[in-house]
Amino acid sequence: MTRKWNEVLLTFVGVLGTCHGVFSQSLTPEQGVDLLLRFLPDAVVQMRRATDHEDDHGGYTRDEMTEALTSWIKTEGPGRSAQVSFMGPFWNYLELPFPGESRQLVLLYWCETTGEIWWRLVGRVGSGDFSLLQEGEGWYETTPYDIVEPWLTDLDADGVPELLLCSGERHSMTTLFVFRWQGGRLVRITPRSLADEDGDPYEAGIVVSSMECEDMIHFGCSGIHLEDLDGDGKAEIIVGPVREPEIKRDEEGREIDRTYRSITGTRIFHLVNGVYELWREAAPDDPYPITVPAYGVFHPSTLPLSELSNPSNGKLRVFVSDPAGPATVDDYETGRFKYQETALSFKKRWTNHKQPDTTSANFEWGGCPVKQAARQGQGEWQVNPSDPAVPSPDGATEYHFVGPYLELEISRSAVFPYLLQAATDAFAKEPNRDKYFIEVPLSGKMKSGKLAAVSALVCIKKTGPAKPS
Repeated sequence: MTRKWNEVLLTFVGVLGTCHGVFSQSLTPEQGVDLLLRFLPDAVVQMRRATDHEDDHGGYTRDEMTEALTSWIKTEGPGRSAQVSFMGPFWNYLELPFPGESRQLVLLYWCETTGEIWWRLVGRVGSGDFSLLQEGEGWYETTPYDIVEPWLTDLDADGVPELLLCSGERHSMTTLFVFRWQGGRLVRITPRSLADEDGDPYEAGIVVSSMECEDMIHFGCSGIHLEDLDGDGKAEIIVGPVREPEIKRDEEGREIDRTYRSITGTRIFHLVNGVYELWREAAPDDPYPITVPAYGVFHPSTLPLSELSNPSNGKLRVFVSDPAGPATVDDYETGRFKYQETALSFKKRWTNHKQPDTTSANFEWGGCPVKQAARQGQGEWQVNPSDPAVPSPDGATEYHFVGPYLELEISRSAVFPYLLQAATDAFAKEPNRDKYFIEVPLSGKMKSGKLAAVSALVCIKKTGPAKPS
């Protein structure tokens, strides 16, 4: 149940979606290749010639470049970035179907493996010829040798998607530039980084990058994420810390262990008048700068599989523990807990008479203080509301809440479909199992503005054949 912040699934990107599979792509690969070559910036040509000379390739002909690009785009599809055959860089195009725009807009982008990326916006009316509409600000610096991909998503919920030009994986980017479609142009709304590690400004404005050193071996990259932290429907940009390794070696100098410590704080950028500005920065030693974990238990705690397809109008009680770190149960915003889009009702704050405060803890589980004790009951697991406890995986011990805790309530109909599907899949894979523990992810908010991530446990017992959902 480890819940470090960068391991918590940030779902904002998945909820908003991307342009792929939403908007139709009308250019053929051959047309896309023609545009990439016709509008190829001189700077990219010079970069290509320098690389070809270094590699002693002697340069590629237009026919060779056309063949390689066309073959790859047919395989991978527009907007999908990967290394292009022997050519080395990432070149591709992406159509931009902005609402209310009558022109056919196409973003062309060229990225070299050393991390420089150029883009141009071209467009046409009807079946006319394409013309250059907008030049990028110059070259943009991204993480060297990383995947580069532009994509569309509506970050501010105004119905018009923003263009994200990023390197790395979508749920853990290493460099990010965001552009708003405004006045018929792409306007960058992410700030320029102050300076590189030598104190010199970046030429074209590398922005909100968690990788401020090119030496990937010596510095850890914790990624850039998108999440609506304040509940206003607009995504914040969360930039994880740069992490420095602490390496242990044996007497012969061989590495035997490596751990990382953060040398910068986690930065959060917030939309202010349509532009991303630094909102707040956590201390480098804050173990939970974005999301604070906690654990919970359902009551009833064990449910028969046969009931899950018929939730009725009943309710489930949910008990939520003291959170990890220095926060306490009083730091929760009690009215902000939800499962997916269903809000949980706050019922009461319990005083813990058996373990009144965290000094009663003798163990830490998932960052949360608990009292570990031998399992007190046998047979079916059911939580005692006066002394909530979670069974440990070994079945011999259990982890009791310490300090005050909350009681919440949620309708069975909100949770049962998920439980039915998860349990049905589990019993189908392992027919001999007679029970299955499921962690239900609940989200919440802290008074500090951080997120709360509660993993609430429930047990499903198999009482007959698994039923489809």
